Amino acid sequence: ITLAAIIIPVSVILTRPTTAEKINYIIAEKFPGSKHMTADTSQFNAVDWLTKKYTESNMINEREILSQYGLSTLYFSTKGITWTNKTNWMSTTDKCSWYGVTCGS
Repeated sequence: ITLAAIIIPVSVILTRPTTAEKINYIIAEKFPGSKHMTADTSQFNAVDWLTKKYTESNMINEREILSQYGLSTLYFSTKGITWTNKTNWMSTTDKCSWYGVTCGS
């Protein structure tokens, strides 16, 4: 009996996760059971906003994502669009400039 090795070339394509995938992973890991993947929820709207805010060239900072997720979920769940003063909320500026948000070191 002659056994011959058969070599079949296999291509492996390695891809980096997209920004949206990174954000979804962070939220899912820190908030298991979150409704961030369920359409028409404040959590979904917050993740949708985050994925539009961060482009593929942005570095993803977990602490920043989590704080912005929390604040934007608050905004959407309390109908922030109707707030009397919503200066800078949901803008692309630093969350520390959002009206009523105080940041420490």
